[in-house]
Amino acid sequence: MKPQLYLPKMTKQYLKKQIRNFVDVYNLKLKTVFENIDSEADEHANDYFQEVFDNSYSPESIDPADVADYAMDKAIEHWDLLNHGRYALLSSWHIALYEAFEQQMRHFLYNELLRNFKITMNHIFSKFGDLKKILIHYGVDLGSVEGLKEIDQLRLVCNVVKHGEGSSAAELRKKRPDIIKKHEDIELLELYGTSLLDEVLNINEETLIEFGTAIERFWDSLPERSYCKEPEKLLLQIDKYVKK
Repeated sequence: MKPQLYLPKMTKQYLKKQIRNFVDVYNLKLKTVFENIDSEADEHANDYFQEVFDNSYSPESIDPADVADYAMDKAIEHWDLLNHGRYALLSSWHIALYEAFEQQMRHFLYNELLRNFKITMNHIFSKFGDLKKILIHYGVDLGSVEGLKEIDQLRLVCNVVKHGEGSSAAELRKKRPDIIKKHEDIELLELYGTSLLDEVLNINEETLIEFGTAIERFWDSLPERSYCKEPEKLLLQIDKYVKK
């Protein structure tokens, strides 16, 4: 009997629900932490203004205009702090979404291959490029699989968030130039060279939903059954991971 990958509708629904949960928990709970940063910055400034007068031995000697200027600086500083936290959380959640998908793929393929081959989980198929090669060995036509373009873009976003400027950034510029922020004609990633220390990526709740939906489309479009016609060639690829 030929080795096969079996992906029934129930498993597809389960995998899609896992991905949807990642997106939903951010939109329903995590992003709400930063929804009121404007009013929080104003409150921070008002508290500073009041604190100056409350702690002064001679309030009449203080120029309210000067204190108001300092309070405005405090508000901007506090807003920048919170806004950067929002950006860092959103960036991290894009990474989490991609890593969750990659682990889904790895776990699914491992369990299916384990039916026919003695393999270990700890070292096998750690990159999506390798995972796609396994699908090809099982006769899956990647040209008919949906969501691959967006998943690849998410992979690049993930790498850019982790490493900043580099080869993934160069590739992301070609495939999704809209994701890299610009000020007038100046590209911010190229200017700063970092991706977490400065807000250089144009990512938001919409991109998270876009990529999550692409992953769901990926699972939906995979065939229920795929067969490996030449298991010996598959073994050549995974030979170093097979228990002797």
